[in-house]
Amino acid sequence: MALTLGLYGLNLHACADPRGSARIAALAEELGYDSLWAGDHIVLPSPRTDPSPLDPRAPFLDAVVSLTHLAAATDRIALGTGVIVLPQRNPLILAKQLASVDVLSGGRLVFGLAAGYLEPELRALGVPPGERGARTDEHLAAMRSLWYDDAPAFHGRHADFAGVDAHPRPVQRPVPVVMGGHGPAALRRTAREADGWYGWMLGRRAAADAVARLREAAREAGRDRPLHISVSPPRPPDAGSVRDYAEAGVDRLIVVPPMSVPLGDLERFVQAHAPAEVGGLPSGGGVRRAAPGGALGGRARRRPSERAGARGTRVSRRRRRRRRPRTGVPSRSAPGRTPAPRGRPGGDPCRRPPTRPRSGRRSRSR
Repeated sequence: MALTLGLYGLNLHACADPRGSARIAALAEELGYDSLWAGDHIVLPSPRTDPSPLDPRAPFLDAVVSLTHLAAATDRIALGTGVIVLPQRNPLILAKQLASVDVLSGGRLVFGLAAGYLEPELRALGVPPGERGARTDEHLAAMRSLWYDDAPAFHGRHADFAGVDAHPRPVQRPVPVVMGGHGPAALRRTAREADGWYGWMLGRRAAADAVARLREAAREAGRDRPLHISVSPPRPPDAGSVRDYAEAGVDRLIVVPPMSVPLGDLERFVQAHAPAEVGGLPSGGGVRRAAPGGALGGRARRRPSERAGARGTRVSRRRRRRRRPRTGVPSRSAPGRTPAPRGRPGGDPCRRPPTRPRSGRRSRSR
C-alpha cells in the first residue's frame, strides 16, 4: 500500500522569503507532493528554553497568511496548517481567515489544529494551560457553526455568539480537519472530531504504536469512518522507510527539510526526496478526504522547459523596451509567472546584482 508525501515548513527560514516559498511550493507541486504545510507559533520563549522548537529570532511567518501566499503560487496542491494552536486564536477571526484561504485556493485547505503545549506562549496570549483542551473543543465547534449553520450560534464558556454571520463560506463542505497531539486526550479528540491525525517526529515503531492507539480510541468513540494518518518522520524518507510507514498504517509522510539551509540546498532536498525518488505515490494535484469536498479546477501547469522559454521571451521583450525612449506611459508587464530570481543558489532571492555604468560613460537615471 503506497502513501503520499507532503512538505513541511513553507513559512520558515528560507521559505519566510516570499519568492523562496513560491519557488519551493511550485517545485513541490510539480514533483508530485500532495500537500504543503505551514507551522504555527505566534510567539516563542526568549531566550529559548525547552521544549520550544525554535530560536525566537528564527524567521517564522504566520501560518494562515503564508497559505494565502502559497495559494497564489500553486494550482492544485493541498494547503495545510501544521498545526494551528487553536485555544490561543479567536475562533471567529480564524474561521473567517481559513474560509477565505479555502475560497481563494479553490477548495484546497486542510485545517490542522492542536491544543498546544508551549506554556510561555499560551500564557502570553492569555490562555491558562489547564483550559487549553476545553478551549480547543469549544473553538472548533464555534468555527464549524460559522462555516455550516444557516443561523450560526454558539454558547459556551470560551466562545459565545449569536445573531451574526460571515460569507463566503468555505468551498469544501466540510473542511477536512486534522488533529495533532500524542496524548490520550488528543487521540480521543481525534477519534470524535477529526478526519485525520498528524504525528510529529515519529519513528516507524512509534508510528505503528500511535496507529494502534488511534484505532482503539476510534472503537471506543464508536467511529465508523476511516481516519487519515499523517506523520512527520525524524529522518528524511527513503524507499525502505516509506514502505515501512505504509505497512504501519500511515497514509501520508510530511517531510521536514533541514532547518536554516539556503534556498538552493532546500530545492535540492525537495527534489531528492520527491515521491518518485523514494517510492511514494505521486499526487495528481492535492489531497482529498473521502467525503465530498470542493472540486479542484485550475489551469494546467507548464513544463520547466516551457516556463524557461516564456521567461526568455519576457527578458528579450524587456531589453527591447529599454532601448525605446520613455513616453510617460507605463509599459505592459508580461502576464503569467514572475521570472526566477537571479543570483547563485542559496543567495538572497530578493536581491538583484547591482549594475554599474561602463567606464568613461555617465549613467542615466531611469
